[in-house]
Amino acid sequence: YNTIDIFRMKMELAKEYQTAGAMADFGKIMRYNIADSTLFVTLSDELYYVQKYVNIQKLRFGNRIDFSIRQPEFAGQINMIKFVLQPVIENSIKHGMTDKRKKLNILIEIKVTEDLLMIDVIDDGAGIPEDKLRQINQQMITHTDEKEQVTHDFSIGLSNINNRLRLFYGDMYHLVIDSVPGQYTRTTIRMPIKQPEGQVSL
Repeated sequence: YNTIDIFRMKMELAKEYQTAGAMADFGKIMRYNIADSTLFVTLSDELYYVQKYVNIQKLRFGNRIDFSIRQPEFAGQINMIKFVLQPVIENSIKHGMTDKRKKLNILIEIKVTEDLLMIDVIDDGAGIPEDKLRQINQQMITHTDEKEQVTHDFSIGLSNINNRLRLFYGDMYHLVIDSVPGQYTRTTIRMPIKQPEGQVSL
């Protein structure tokens, strides 16, 4: 972290303020993911660090990425397992943004019922062909080893999230992806609002 701060200060001295800001965001993300052993965080914290990740991506893509969040005011204090949203956003950018695209719109839409937190990550990127989409959703439901996931070009990041959701909340809480090629991709995350008993730290 101290080394990152050195790079950041050097960039500021060189008046590379955007890059310096991205380095600062990168340091904060590292601390969030690695330094704290807490397993559960608030939704507000998770969204804060997702925004930091998008800021870093804008260093490369600039205004070609439009990122927005839609949520009820009270939702920010709901607890969830940490580091769930960033890999989904990363997947949206990796597969949604192409050289020919002028802009990629990404929306996080949050809905809350009495006992369920539902998060949709929606992008208007390249989309996923129907046969591949069917294969990916099947992998979400059934356990597959890492080699099979890589062979089928299945995101390891999404696989890890899916496995963690099923581990901490049960098999019914797996990722669901909906997509129409050339129009949109929607990744849906569902979590019970009540924390599993005994699961408080790594």
